[in-house]
Amino acid sequence: MDEQEVVEKTNEVRELLAELRDECDIPSIAHSAHQADVYCHGILWELGAEDATTPELSPDPHGEE
Repeated sequence: MDEQEVVEKTNEVRELLAELRDECDIPSIAHSAHQADVYCHGILWELGAEDATTPELSPDPHGEE
C-alpha cells in the first residue's frame, strides 16, 4: 500500500469514526471513537497530509463548522 492509499483509507476511517462519535448514545463509545480519530490524525500528520497538530484545529473535510 502506498502513502496515497494510506491517506485515503485513513480519511475513510475518520469519516466512520466521526459518525460513530456524533451519533452514538453511549458516552464511552463516543469517547473511544474520538480517541481513535486522534490516532488517525497522527497517521495523516506523520505522512504530511495534515497541517494542524491537533484534530480540533483541522478543517472539516465536509466544510461544516
